[in-house]
Amino acid sequence: MKDEHTCTSVNKVGNEMATSTWLANKFIPILHKTLELGASKLRIDIQNKYNITLPYSRVLKARGKAMELMHGKPAEAYKLILELREELLKANPRSIVEYQLDVDNSFMRFFVCLGA
Repeated sequence: MKDEHTCTSVNKVGNEMATSTWLANKFIPILHKTLELGASKLRIDIQNKYNITLPYSRVLKARGKAMELMHGKPAEAYKLILELREELLKANPRSIVEYQLDVDNSFMRFFVCLGA
């Protein structure tokens, strides 16, 4: 007769030791190779590799953390829009470079037409 595993590291919500931060660090090398890999495939891969059960929501959160660790926060990148515009115009003065912000001053769109 096989005893059921009852240690506190595993419960109905998945392996608690496999936090979203731990998962994110495991996902980074995988996402570097295949950036468009979704949470479902990542979940299957990590569950098979480490023989653990994970809720989809934790894997999805971890994927977001991994992307942020790899590329930074989107809000930080959007702060560079003005710099990018100036650099583009400096390199090619006859270009049209415009951007638009939303009512709450968040990024909406960016348009570039490079002058010849």
